[in-house]
Amino acid sequence: MANLKHTASPQKPVEPYRLLFPVGTLLALAGITLWALQPFFPQIGFPMRQHAWLMVQGFILSFAGGFLLTMLPNVLGLPSAKRVEVRALTFTLLLGGLSALSALEALSQLLSAIAFAIILLFVVSRRKHIRMLPPPFLFVFSAIGFGLISTITLAIDAAWPSLLPMWPGWIARRYISEGMALLLVMGVGAFLLPKFLGAFNPNGKAPKLQLTLNQIVSQLVLIALLIGSYFVEYFFPSDWLLEYSNTRLAYGIRFILFMLQFGGLAGILKAPKGGAAWQYLLWSTIPSISLGLLLSALLPQYLVGWQHLIFIPGFMAMTLLIGSRVLSAHRGAPLLLATNSISLSVIIGGIGIASLFRVLATVHSEWRIWSLTFAAILAISLIIFWGFKVLYLCWFDAPQKK
Repeated sequence: MANLKHTASPQKPVEPYRLLFPVGTLLALAGITLWALQPFFPQIGFPMRQHAWLMVQGFILSFAGGFLLTMLPNVLGLPSAKRVEVRALTFTLLLGGLSALSALEALSQLLSAIAFAIILLFVVSRRKHIRMLPPPFLFVFSAIGFGLISTITLAIDAAWPSLLPMWPGWIARRYISEGMALLLVMGVGAFLLPKFLGAFNPNGKAPKLQLTLNQIVSQLVLIALLIGSYFVEYFFPSDWLLEYSNTRLAYGIRFILFMLQFGGLAGILKAPKGGAAWQYLLWSTIPSISLGLLLSALLPQYLVGWQHLIFIPGFMAMTLLIGSRVLSAHRGAPLLLATNSISLSVIIGGIGIASLFRVLATVHSEWRIWSLTFAAILAISLIIFWGFKVLYLCWFDAPQKK
C-alpha cells in the first residue's frame, strides 16, 4: 500500500483545447451545413446571422479560447486553467450555438458576451502572476475586450431594437464578423508565424518575448486605426468621388495595416524556410487574407465574395493549422501535414476549390444557390476529414515522439 501511495500521480491540470477544439469543429459543421441545406429546404431562407455566429463566435472563438487558455499559462507563467473555467466556456459556447441555430439572437449574443468575459477574467484573475507582456498581448486583449463590448451591444440591440441608434449595432456586427479575427491574426499570427516558418520577418531578427515601449505605442496605433476603420466604413460618404467610397477607404486602411504588421510586401512574399508541407499551407493564409482585403478595397461590389476569400483560405485554414500544431505539441503526435502527403493535397485543393465557388456565388448571382451548396458540402467534407485525422487526439493518447 505504501508503494502504491508513493507511485500515485496527482491529477493532471485540465487541457482546455481538449474540450474547446472539438466544440469549435462541431459549431463549424453546424454553420456550414446551414448553407448546404438551403437548396433542399428553401423555407429556411438565407440564415446569414446564424451562419456568421456559428463560424466566428462559435468556431473561431472556441479555437481561440482553447489556444489562449492553453498557451497563456505557458508563456506568461500563469496558473493553469481550472476545470470550472474550461467547462463554463465550453458550455456557454455550446448553448450559444444552439441559441444561434434557434434564431434567438439576443440570447446567442449574450452567451457570446459571457464567453468573452470568461476569457478576460481568466487573465485578469491571474494578473499578479504576469511578469511580462509578450508581443501578441495587446492585440489579443483588444480583440477579446472589443468582442465583449460588441456582443453586449448586439444583445441589447436584438432585445430592444429601438433603444440604440443604428450605428452601434452595425459597427459591432462588422467588428465581430471580421475585426476580431483580424486582431487575433495580427497579434498571435505575427508572433507565431515567424517562429514556425521563418517568414514575415524580412530583417531576420527573432521576435522579442517582451513588449518594448515603442512596440506598445505602435501596436496601440494599429489597433486604434483598425477599429476606427469600421467607423469610417459607416460614417464616410459612400458616393464621395467613387461608388462605395466608404468601403474602399475602410478596406484600404485594413489592407495597409495588415501589410505593415507582416513586414510589408517583402514579408508577405517571403517563402517559408524548410519547405515542409504544413509550412507552405500556413504561409499561404497571410497572402490570402491580404488579397481578400485588397480586392475588397478595389472591387467592393463583390464584397461578400472577398470576405470569404479572407475567411476560408485565411482565418479558417490558419485556425485549423495552428490547432494541429497545438495537438502535435501537447499530445506527442506526428503533425498531420508534416510531409508532402495525400492529406496535404486534399486539404489544399479542397480549400482552394471551396473558396473559388464561394466567390463565384457572389460574382455570378445566377449560380448563387448551387455554388454556395457545393462550397458548403466541400467545406463540410474538409472539416470532417480534419476531425477524423486530428481531433481524435483530443481524447486518445497518441504514440509519443521518440
